[in-house]
Amino acid sequence: MRKNGSNTYSNAGGNQDFMRGLYTVGKPPDEEEKSRKRSGQGERGGAARSAAMAFGSYEAAQLRRKERRQKRIALAAGLIASLLCGTIIFYGGMKILSFFSGNFSSQRVERVHIEGCGVVSARAVRNASQIIEQQTKMSEIDSKALQKKIEQIPWVGSVKVKKGWDAAVTITISEHKAAALMVKQDKDGQHLYYMDKNGRPFLRVRPCEEIDFPVVTGLSEISSKGLYYKVAADVRVFLRHLYRNNPQLPVQALSEIHITKEGELVLYLVEYPFPIFFGSGHIHSKYIRLVEVLKPLYKKRRGGSREIEEIAAIQLEYLQDKILVFTNDGSTPEKRVESQPVQPQG
Repeated sequence: MRKNGSNTYSNAGGNQDFMRGLYTVGKPPDEEEKSRKRSGQGERGGAARSAAMAFGSYEAAQLRRKERRQKRIALAAGLIASLLCGTIIFYGGMKILSFFSGNFSSQRVERVHIEGCGVVSARAVRNASQIIEQQTKMSEIDSKALQKKIEQIPWVGSVKVKKGWDAAVTITISEHKAAALMVKQDKDGQHLYYMDKNGRPFLRVRPCEEIDFPVVTGLSEISSKGLYYKVAADVRVFLRHLYRNNPQLPVQALSEIHITKEGELVLYLVEYPFPIFFGSGHIHSKYIRLVEVLKPLYKKRRGGSREIEEIAAIQLEYLQDKILVFTNDGSTPEKRVESQPVQPQG
């Protein structure tokens, strides 16, 4: 019994050692099965994720290729449409243009509009144009030649001719505006001409015309072209200042602008015959100084007389920024009038 018992006990001890080894070397069956399930699930999940990512990349690549293909198709379609439209417009426009050109060349003038007339009459412009409504063809009108014809009319400075698709011709003229009179030497002697603000004579004065402009003398006697253009520029700047109608020196107060052989300006007033030696160059600053000098000279004294009545001459080029005034008492200067320096602009 002991022996059997001891054997039984020893077998029991061996079984315990074997079970202990199972617990220490391996895991219990339940936990091992759970572990296998978790590992299997993880592997399957990773494979699924990889497959999903690969599928997503494939779909994205397919989508990008599809978009690029659609863009290429749209671009090609746009180019084809543009070429077709351009071709249609080109040929259609050519046909329309040829149609209207053919009609325009055979079309006759229906109306003639004349604009800008003041001194010049509209009848004179119409007669010079030689356009007859309902008879003259639009294709027969040469705009440049017509401008030259109408510019031959006295007082006409420039001409613009416009032909419309409605068979109308519009003639717009710009007239000369007289600013002074000029004594000009012609082959048959000296004659008075109207002069514009640019110093250009444009029309001979007829004896029956009433004129009230200052007269420019001596300019046609200058033989040097360089000096002539220089003096003409001085006269042009002076006339522009004069027509601002300063109350001390309005246009009506000036009688004559005489040009010496040296190209200097000498002014003469209407009411007072003394000369104003204006000189040449720096017209703007000299004009301002002259106005400053004339202002106190026009004032009345207590006895009713004006100091300007005693003036014999005014010299603007005596010294820089100084004007010399002579009186009727003698040839020596009695008074110097100083003025502030003015920056010349003309």
